[in-house]
Amino acid sequence: MSPQEFLIQVRKYTPELPPTELLSRLAYARDPQLDKQYWNDLNGDFREAVCGEIAKHIHPHDRTLIRYLLEQEIASMEVNGSVYENTLLCIDMLAQLRNVEDTFLIWEAKSSTFDSFIGVSSQALVAAGVEKTLTYLKALLVENTDQDTDIHRLIEEIELQKYTEADVEEYLQLHSLAEEV
Repeated sequence: MSPQEFLIQVRKYTPELPPTELLSRLAYARDPQLDKQYWNDLNGDFREAVCGEIAKHIHPHDRTLIRYLLEQEIASMEVNGSVYENTLLCIDMLAQLRNVEDTFLIWEAKSSTFDSFIGVSSQALVAAGVEKTLTYLKALLVENTDQDTDIHRLIEEIELQKYTEADVEEYLQLHSLAEEV
């Protein structure tokens, strides 16, 4: 099945994730025979092709799938130690959708490895808007005492950068991928 055909099948289930038999084609899967090689992801090439298809026409109903794809990229990064173009593409797609609830997943991707911390723009963390993101995170501090350290680190990273709404708009324009959002 081509990436285009696969995406047609997957989109039948949106906004939910498709069944496991379809998701398994996208899941990070380590190949034991390639254990000592730099790139070790049996589904990485197909996942990258599907991401490329989504990026051509991003739809808000793809958000759950894009989040899943980024989770797989994070799993791959944690094993392989590097940030790949596909990781950045997934982050850019989520940033274009501007959902404040994606902040933590983008932060998880950014903070997974040294390379990702350097390679993933902090502006992606505030794609939903600087003030909106900070308000959301500060409200979470009240609700989630078990995640205090992560929330504080994330707030510190955002406040350290001193981004304006204009900076975020410029970032989103530079990283625009789709004709429709």
